[in-house]
Amino acid sequence: MKKHPSLRFVAYVFVAVLCLSMAGRVTAQPDLESLVHQALDQKITLEVKDKPLSSAFLKVAEQTGVSVTIKPSVLALLPYGADTRMNARIVDTPLRVGIERLLTPLGLTYRVEGGGLEVIPTEPLRRIVGRATWDELETIAWLRRTEFTGDDVQKEELSRRLRFEDYNKLPEPLLRLFQAMQDSGAGTLDEVLTAALGEGRPWYPSGKRIVVTGVLQQSQRELKRRVTLTASHKPLFDILTDLSNQAGIRIIYGPDALVSLPIRAQKDFSIVLKNATVEQALEEIKAATGLTYQLYVGGVIINRGSRRKAESRERVGAVLVIPGRGEIPIYESDMSPETRKALDELIDRLMRAIPDESEESPDADQ
Repeated sequence: MKKHPSLRFVAYVFVAVLCLSMAGRVTAQPDLESLVHQALDQKITLEVKDKPLSSAFLKVAEQTGVSVTIKPSVLALLPYGADTRMNARIVDTPLRVGIERLLTPLGLTYRVEGGGLEVIPTEPLRRIVGRATWDELETIAWLRRTEFTGDDVQKEELSRRLRFEDYNKLPEPLLRLFQAMQDSGAGTLDEVLTAALGEGRPWYPSGKRIVVTGVLQQSQRELKRRVTLTASHKPLFDILTDLSNQAGIRIIYGPDALVSLPIRAQKDFSIVLKNATVEQALEEIKAATGLTYQLYVGGVIINRGSRRKAESRERVGAVLVIPGRGEIPIYESDMSPETRKALDELIDRLMRAIPDESEESPDADQ
């Protein structure tokens, strides 16, 4: 029987330890989230005058016991970053309603995360790709708080604000859009507009205008998002994951993309970039590793370069496949002798089960 040495390098291993480590966390989480959902029904009264967001969030925590957090990357989307100030007056109002009143003027919303609330950007705010202006926040707020009526006054206002990036003439796409909005049913302008355009036509505010674009065009805009990467002697996979999380861009990996790299590039990579664009970060990684990247509808694909430095690679014992994310090589030097022996025995059994290619198939003469 012909042996296939390459099979030893593509042995896909499902790691049950990961599932076991997560099992202990499953029971406690729902109880915390249930308590937060109950707290959202508590009524609050607060007044904020020209105060930073942290001041309002502190008052919410004092009255309800619910912590409210916001990441620096989200604050960076606001006109003055962490120094952005707000004004609000909320009287005897359920927290779930009051928190939305606080956040809507800033293009923000929230989600229940563990034992508290995490403030996150709305999709239109995130799609701006950069620091929003007050006009853009006003546009988002107008769309979120205005019910769709479909009357002539509302259509005229939308006609004035809408712009289609891939159309020179407005009447035809506008008429189709208005009909699709009528067919979408009731809701706020934000909800109805998004439903009418569908997944393939994202939109974002630009000043007081509403710009309708395409998914690939939006992906190209996402490459201009600013990020900061500071990593010393870390796995490249972890650095790319950090880039993906900061930018809100999905990064997937082509076959053997990371495995094809020299061992040092895979496991011991350093990079320092401050306030750089995603494109600049990808170009830095490309220059250092030879990896290539390309846009696809929804994110970036990392591919291996044209030249493979096989001679500098350490022997790969197995590859851990993460569905939708790519693969992580597991090197023989990272395995205990017992693990390597068990893996060799498993691969030997699999290889013996593969028919000899030189033998004729029993059905060949039938």
